[in-house]
Amino acid sequence: MLITCPKCGTKARIATSRTISAETRELYCQCLNLNCGKVMVSHICFSHFVEQTGQKPNPELQPELCKDLDQLDIFDEIEKAQENDHKGSLDRLPRTPVTSTLTNTCV
Repeated sequence: MLITCPKCGTKARIATSRTISAETRELYCQCLNLNCGKVMVSHICFSHFVEQTGQKPNPELQPELCKDLDQLDIFDEIEKAQENDHKGSLDRLPRTPVTSTLTNTCV
């Protein structure tokens, strides 16, 4: 995410952040311009969903989302629930935990 300094307009880094609410974070930023070096606080918040499809990711278009097959099982359960209840109620879904392995790699 690119943060710019409101004083000089150059890049700023996010030094740390804290949760304000489920939809808002407070960012503590520092300007990377050595002649400026201002420290600032910014807020980022959730606005809205762009598109809510609830469809399985396409393995050809999004292979990284299809690596963990346990995560894809939820889509099968949603489809079954929608077939059983035309209103699309998710109340009857089994409450089984979904486990996955997250990896963080730097390029």
